[in-house]
Amino acid sequence: MKKNIVVFCVCQGDCPFYKKVNLYELVRKIRKTNLAYFVTINLKLCEKDGLNYLETLIKSKDINNIIISACNAENQSEKFIKTFKKFAFIETSFHPIEVQGKDTAKVYNEIKAILKKLS
Repeated sequence: MKKNIVVFCVCQGDCPFYKKVNLYELVRKIRKTNLAYFVTINLKLCEKDGLNYLETLIKSKDINNIIISACNAENQSEKFIKTFKKFAFIETSFHPIEVQGKDTAKVYNEIKAILKKLS
């Protein structure tokens, strides 16, 4: 199995973009697909400790792909790619998912489609 991981950034739990998303249902559904090596939640990936968390995940060199569901894809790409480059993590192995304006089913379907494609 490829080691594809899914990370949810929830902006300290009060992100207005997650209003229509039931995070626990979403995580549970993704875990049941058995398509992800693991699924995790972080409170604020774009802050120093969140970027340290990403570094820890990718330093192991075992991760094939990382899907990050967060506020908006543009913000993700800008901040996270800098971190990935420090550890020679291939930029095309990063798959951002924007949750803004989406509900649980829409986010789930996007993530599931990417995971299936990567498997």
